[in-house]
Amino acid sequence: MGANQSNLSSAKYNYDYVLAVSQDSINATALAYLHGKQPVINVCFVYDDNGDPKRMDYAEFKKAAAGTDPFDIPASGPGRDAAVKHLDDAGFMYGFQAAMGLPTKFPVNTLPPIVTLGATAADPVVYRLLCRTFTLVELRPIPHKPSVYTAYAQPVGPSGQPWIFAYEVKLVQQPTDVGQFMTTPAFEGLPATTRAQVTGNPGAFSIQQLLFDFAHAACTVRPEISGVTGLLRELLYSQFGIEYFAEMKKSGPPVVAVVPKSDGALAGLQTEFSVNANPAHPELACLNYLCATADHKLPAPTSFDWNWLEPKQPGDHDYDGVCVVNRRQLAEHLRRQLVDYVEHNKWLPNPVYVEVGLVTYDARFGVSARNLDWHGKQPDDLKILVEDFQAPEQGELALHWTFHTKREFDYASGTSWMLGETAFELKVSFRGNQIIVEQRALVYCKLVMVTFWRDEWNLVDIGITDTFTLSTTDDGQLTAHLDSKTVDNSAVIDSSVLVPDLNERFTRVQKQVKAWVTTAMVDIPLAIMENVIFPGGRSFFFQEVNFSDHQDLIAHITYRDL
Repeated sequence: MGANQSNLSSAKYNYDYVLAVSQDSINATALAYLHGKQPVINVCFVYDDNGDPKRMDYAEFKKAAAGTDPFDIPASGPGRDAAVKHLDDAGFMYGFQAAMGLPTKFPVNTLPPIVTLGATAADPVVYRLLCRTFTLVELRPIPHKPSVYTAYAQPVGPSGQPWIFAYEVKLVQQPTDVGQFMTTPAFEGLPATTRAQVTGNPGAFSIQQLLFDFAHAACTVRPEISGVTGLLRELLYSQFGIEYFAEMKKSGPPVVAVVPKSDGALAGLQTEFSVNANPAHPELACLNYLCATADHKLPAPTSFDWNWLEPKQPGDHDYDGVCVVNRRQLAEHLRRQLVDYVEHNKWLPNPVYVEVGLVTYDARFGVSARNLDWHGKQPDDLKILVEDFQAPEQGELALHWTFHTKREFDYASGTSWMLGETAFELKVSFRGNQIIVEQRALVYCKLVMVTFWRDEWNLVDIGITDTFTLSTTDDGQLTAHLDSKTVDNSAVIDSSVLVPDLNERFTRVQKQVKAWVTTAMVDIPLAIMENVIFPGGRSFFFQEVNFSDHQDLIAHITYRDL
């Protein structure tokens, strides 16, 4: 099962929006981070007065050691001897230097994933620490002899194995002060347009961040380095992760969401997260960002009964995840736009006058707006036969309005009479990659004049079908192409209408109603997730858009750097 099984309207879920990103894409983001940002960690230990290791600032140590860098000692010669003596005089004991990044000359496809998701959001993820270069050094005192300096270096690829620490890390989500966030490197990593919006009006946005809880990380895998034993080994194991995580913290935690507080469909967006494990294809396991608008309660986080991404087949696109809009949320978005339009098209028939004399006759007919002031009382002879609205929870039909009225004017106890009926229907359906809006308006009149004449007309009988076909542009944006078809079976009103003044009145009715019944101008929220910035400050290329079997709107995505 894939994304086509999406059913966010199910009582088990009820999320308004979901963004699911694959483990593979999370690792691609992490690799991009390591490729571009490579701070260097320098840690030095010296002997304290009791002969135990004591941490000393790297820059301060170099001053104490006459400018000698413990990680840059000549391989041989008198320069080496002098440098080692400077280290010895400064009490150097042990140190390591690690440049965060991708291990040198190891092909990326040979490296393990940086992040492996847990089975659920409550389970820790496995986070692997990678270094471009990694050097351990120690200075061992030998009685009555010069101290011995030894350096150990991470292998340079492609042979050998990089030194990798693996930690179990919890994921936690928390709101972050916008002003504080704007001072972090993570803010600088956001797209320029987003930075400008937040900088221009910080109070209009909220920041939600998903954090790796490195403060409580538990190391599960440590590298075995040939020759590194004893105190050096223990200090490396106890200190390296602390230093690595501290350096990551300086760069700022990853951004989960930058959302508006007061404007648009995403105002006050609430977010949580869950995990969809995929044991058969771990790279396709997904981290799910679960979202609800401000006016809805955000349900408890849960995984889904389907996989968002399926294994790639030959010729398939390679997706990083999906953006999903709940069918109910999309239908409600469209309902709010259409409801006034529908109300304006609930016309009431108004056969106001029929009179027959010995040699004369007359009749008047019109339609009235639903909100006409009837002086507090609707006419007794007006019958609303049907007035209904439905928003089905299942099936292609998402919205359905129906309205049908009838009114009759009787002259002289039935010797002559006029009947008027009006009807309006509008349907919105979700099918394939299309949103289909169908509407029909009807105004009917029947006139009977004893001894003179009788006839009937569909003064207005018009149907409009608007089909919005959803697709993507060459630059990865979502778009909708509108195709509109109108069928007009309205009667032709001409001079054969014998009743004085009726021709003009019928023509007025046609113009009045047809002026309102138009192409359904709706704003389809295709880019609703483009207003939210997710991990790494990266936005999306949309590659495919369609409705699921349960009519959730699914947009497949790939990441792009801005």
